[in-house]
Amino acid sequence: MSKDIVDKLKIIYPNYNYPNSFTDGKEEPKISSEKLQKLGWSYRPLEETLIDSIKSFRAVGQLDYKHLFFSIFVTRQKR
Repeated sequence: MSKDIVDKLKIIYPNYNYPNSFTDGKEEPKISSEKLQKLGWSYRPLEETLIDSIKSFRAVGQLDYKHLFFSIFVTRQKR
């Protein structure tokens, strides 16, 4: 999963530095969004979510073109 996200980010933001190796974490529990969908919630495309995340990190000063938040994300995944 981490590699898939990095691959998408490389296409959208090619000027960042990205990790080259990945460690798969333990399998996440299966979660259903069925009830949310019945209430009108829908998935957002991955690309849209990544772009909004990058914009948000930039807006609060947590990301510039020389650093990448993804290392934080990968660290959280390993817990």
